Amino acid sequence: APHPSPSSYSVMCWNMLAQCYTRSEYFPSVSPKSALKWKHRGPAIVAEVQRLAPDVVALQEVDNWDFMSSELGSAGYDGVRKGKTGGKKDGVAVLWKRALLRLAESEEVETDIKGGVGLLVRLEPASAASDGGGSFVVATTHLFWNPQLEVLKLRQAELCLRRAAAFARGGPLVFCGDLNSMP
Repeated sequence: APHPSPSSYSVMCWNMLAQCYTRSEYFPSVSPKSALKWKHRGPAIVAEVQRLAPDVVALQEVDNWDFMSSELGSAGYDGVRKGKTGGKKDGVAVLWKRALLRLAESEEVETDIKGGVGLLVRLEPASAASDGGGSFVVATTHLFWNPQLEVLKLRQAELCLRRAAAFARGGPLVFCGDLNSMP
């Protein structure tokens, strides 16, 4: 049987705002302030992923991986995570519906620039033989936030894109991330 086309899968990309960066003074319009606490946000994030039911989820600012992988695992997702470098508590993750897809291989990316990381995953149909047919790559990254350092973000993006293109080996590639870029 022919493999499903990579274009037939849905992909969701979301910076879920790491709890370690959540301070009420950064979000003065949020009311009540308790809405910023993980005990409220975590289940709401999981519920939104379940409601939208994407085939693949690319996340940034993931610092509660045990919770996310457990809750989304119970909802039928498998996934991998790469933590940021430089002592940061958050990272990036890619999850996929295990009934549809399986992990063929993954690769971690470290930009060595402001703790920047990326994650590359090659997914293939769960029903496929291990011949790589129907496989595609999903990449996710989180570029540095500072709007004054566009050159730094450009270097991070260039490194991640080069690594993703090499990893994809000419095959389909979906590049996701929080690029922290101005329009």
